[in-house]
Amino acid sequence: MLRSADQYRYVLEQPVVAPGGQIWNYNSGGTLLIEAVIAKAAGGALDDVASEFLLKPLGISNFAWTKNPKSGIPEVGGLRLCSRDLAKIGQLVVDGGICNGRQIVSQEWVKESTAAHIGPADLTYFYGYQWWLGRSLVEGREVPWICAMGHGGQRIFAVPSLDLVAVFTAGLYADAINGRLPLVLFNRYVLGAVASRD
Repeated sequence: MLRSADQYRYVLEQPVVAPGGQIWNYNSGGTLLIEAVIAKAAGGALDDVASEFLLKPLGISNFAWTKNPKSGIPEVGGLRLCSRDLAKIGQLVVDGGICNGRQIVSQEWVKESTAAHIGPADLTYFYGYQWWLGRSLVEGREVPWICAMGHGGQRIFAVPSLDLVAVFTAGLYADAINGRLPLVLFNRYVLGAVASRD
C-alpha cells in the first residue's frame, strides 16, 4: 500500500474476504480511507486540517508528518510528535474534548470514538474509532483505559477514571515485543505507582 502511486485505489481494489460485519482485522488501509474522507469533507490535506483544528488549539506547533513520496499524501502513522504533545492528546480525551477551558472536540465525539464498537480484537482489546480499549487489573481493581497505539511501540494511555495520561515512545519497529512492552510497563510502573498511593 505505502509503495503504491495511488494508495486509495490500492486499498479499494483489495479482495473482500467476508461479508461486511462478519470479520474484523485492523488494517492501515481503513485508516487511510478515513483520512481521505476527512480531507474531502474539510477541503484540505489531513495534515493541514489536523494542524488547524486539533494541533494548534492544543498548543502543538512542533510536529512533522511524513508524506508518501509518490502521492504526496500524509502517511498513515507518519505523524511525529514529542512525548509532551502526545500527552496533550491523551489529556484531551481524559477531559472530554476540553483544553484550557475550550471545547476542541465535542464531548459526544470523544465518548462515541472511545466506546467499544469492535471486539475484543485478538481476544485482548476492544476497538473504538481509532482508539484501542482495555482493562488492567491492579491490586485487585479493574482499571479501564483508552489507548492510541502507534507503530514501533508508540502509545498514549488515557485513564479518565484516574485523571491519568501516560505516553510511551519507542523504536521497536521490527520487534514482536513492541505490542506488549508498553502495556507491561504501563501496568507495572504507572498503574502500580498510582494504585500504591490509594
